[in-house]
Amino acid sequence: MAFIFFVILFLSPITAFAGGNEGVPVHFVFFQVLNFSLFIGALIYLLKKKIPSLLEQKQNDFLEYRQKAIKLEKKRIEECILLEKELQILAEKENNLDKSVANALNFLEEELRNESELWLENLQRQVEQELKRQQYTEMTRLKDKLLSHVLQETQGQLKEIKQEEVMRLNNQIIQRWEQI
Repeated sequence: MAFIFFVILFLSPITAFAGGNEGVPVHFVFFQVLNFSLFIGALIYLLKKKIPSLLEQKQNDFLEYRQKAIKLEKKRIEECILLEKELQILAEKENNLDKSVANALNFLEEELRNESELWLENLQRQVEQELKRQQYTEMTRLKDKLLSHVLQETQGQLKEIKQEEVMRLNNQIIQRWEQI
């Protein structure tokens, strides 16, 4: 339809006057129409034969790329799900690790408390033993001092008693001598 319109346009008398007073030669118009017809024919040929196959190939490529994109998207979603699961597992492991660290710290705190109580008890025992030893040493020293004092007093009293006995015996001897 458009072809007929262009043919009429080029063959019309308006086109003949376009060049001025001389007019446009018919063979020029004929070649222009022929040239235009060949252009339109080539365009129609390309549109009907080559372009649809090219468009079909591009459509197939697009569909293939789309399917690949869908597969990649599914794969990405699956990987995201796997990563989320791994993240949950890691979060659980972290929570378990935090709990085990807290338990270990509580255990160490309890053990340190027990150790410090044992250390204090041992220190208290050692102090008590040292005090008892010092007390025993002091008591032994006091006992020895008392014994030496008692011995000195006893020796002093024994000396007095011996002197008195010696004097009494002397007196008796003297009395007997006097009697004899």
